[in-house]
Amino acid sequence: MNAKMINCFILFFILMIPFKMSYADVDSANQHALSILMNEFKIAKRALKAKPGKIAPGQRYTIAKGDTLKGIALKAYGTTNLSIRLVRNVIMKENPKAFFRGNENYLFAGKVLKIPSVDDIRKHVFSSTSTTKSSRQSKRNGLRFP
Repeated sequence: MNAKMINCFILFFILMIPFKMSYADVDSANQHALSILMNEFKIAKRALKAKPGKIAPGQRYTIAKGDTLKGIALKAYGTTNLSIRLVRNVIMKENPKAFFRGNENYLFAGKVLKIPSVDDIRKHVFSSTSTTKSSRQSKRNGLRFP
């Protein structure tokens, strides 16, 4: 362990001693975080009205020369609080044949992408069978915790 991690652990335990958090407190905090996440999905649905120059979630989009996955994700979900990285992951998962060797930087012009709806993204987030994931896996999936 490096010194920074050791300092973080020490600080965590020092801060937690006076509070003596119980499992009920942790469960309550988890429920609160989940309710915030579910609220973000509701807000995203309302914010995604079809506008000129935007890609409508749940629709299909034909990749043009020069398009990037990040650009497409921003056109579809740029005004919401959803992580663009998460949106990119879901687009890649639902459209594997649109990417050369599974690389998000190489899109095939002319291929048609299915842009995920908010419900598709919610299914992707909650599809894990494991209840515990490392912080590295969470970052990879694009989850942001409040």
